[in-house]
Amino acid sequence: MGTKDTITKDYMADNRVFADVFNHMLYKGKNIMDPDTLHPLDTTALAVPYGSGTSEVPVQKFRDEFKSLNVMHDDSRIYLLLGIEN
Repeated sequence: MGTKDTITKDYMADNRVFADVFNHMLYKGKNIMDPDTLHPLDTTALAVPYGSGTSEVPVQKFRDEFKSLNVMHDDSRIYLLLGIEN
């Protein structure tokens, strides 16, 4: 990891940029996702490997950027977890 990775992570941490990426990729550029509704989450995750081996040591993984989004739709709340790997 170097300077380029750090710069990209800082850039993607901006909710406006993050929302713009998802709006472009999912909604063909329409402004559907509101940056003000995004909330940062911890970018670390623990994973326990599956398999027949005796080594079931948890592995820690990191995402570049991870945010939650909750929206109201027809009086029901919908939760989305969105992550980006640069």
